[in-house]
Amino acid sequence: GAEHCLCLGVQRVLETLRRECSSTEQEELYLDHVILCHHYEDTQHNTQLASSYIAKMRAIDEASDAGGGGNSSRRGGTQLSNAIAQRLELQRRLLAVLRASSACNVSTLLALSQDAQLHEVSVLLLSKLGRHRDALDLLVYKLQDYRAADEYCAANAAQSDENLFSVLLKLYMSAGGEDTSEIPPNAFRLLNDRGGELDALEVLPSLPSSIPIAQIEPFLRKALRAGMHEQRMGAVERHLCKGEELSLRCSRVHAQSACARVDPDVVCGVCAKAIGTSMFAAYPNGVLVHFKCVEDKHTCPVTQRNFLQDPVDYE
Repeated sequence: GAEHCLCLGVQRVLETLRRECSSTEQEELYLDHVILCHHYEDTQHNTQLASSYIAKMRAIDEASDAGGGGNSSRRGGTQLSNAIAQRLELQRRLLAVLRASSACNVSTLLALSQDAQLHEVSVLLLSKLGRHRDALDLLVYKLQDYRAADEYCAANAAQSDENLFSVLLKLYMSAGGEDTSEIPPNAFRLLNDRGGELDALEVLPSLPSSIPIAQIEPFLRKALRAGMHEQRMGAVERHLCKGEELSLRCSRVHAQSACARVDPDVVCGVCAKAIGTSMFAAYPNGVLVHFKCVEDKHTCPVTQRNFLQDPVDYE
């Protein structure tokens, strides 16, 4: 197919680039292009490209650490600026490849990124593995990017079995230090911004008992409003389920009360012979057949109607 042809073409191009080019830069640019523009998926190649980006970013970080503070000249400052720009570009390309690809060896890349202290990359890889608590831990404690932590919770809420905003709140509360008499600023902001997405019964016991109600009033209002909405929606769903159950019961009673009258001139819908006193089967649309002539109890042999896919409406 087209994917197989693309794979063969990519392999040939890579072999040519390895022969003709002294560095791996052209090979990386080519793989970057086919992954992002042609949705190329190959575990070996995609992991190879991401690993190369990680190695280059690590090399830049190590070079910056080794030369930091030792060269205060204008030339040294220019080299540092160039290194920072190069690292940012590598990180941008790496994150783009990781977001676009589902064929990478995530566990391998996570080990490399953690070893290289590439926290932004580790957050994305952890999210792919469903390790949301670990990702939020990095965002809060290592990167201290609280806006990104909030966005992470919103983006991954549907993929998580637990309330990520509750997880984030607990991280903020534990990051507040020994003083438990006040709500840490980030936790306070989260309460007031995301109150409708937090479980008040779970949150309130974790808050200091000395906190004035007025201080958390916005959170309480949102939590109460969200709780009432959820309760009303639950009541609506229960009523709808009861209505559907009642309708099904009525249909069942109607179906069970149906009868079939076999006169001497009634013939089998399959073999066209008189049914007489033989055992017979009756389909929901009224077609009668000898019991031995039944091939599919769900499909009428005369009309070919499948009653599982197209049931009879008894109303």
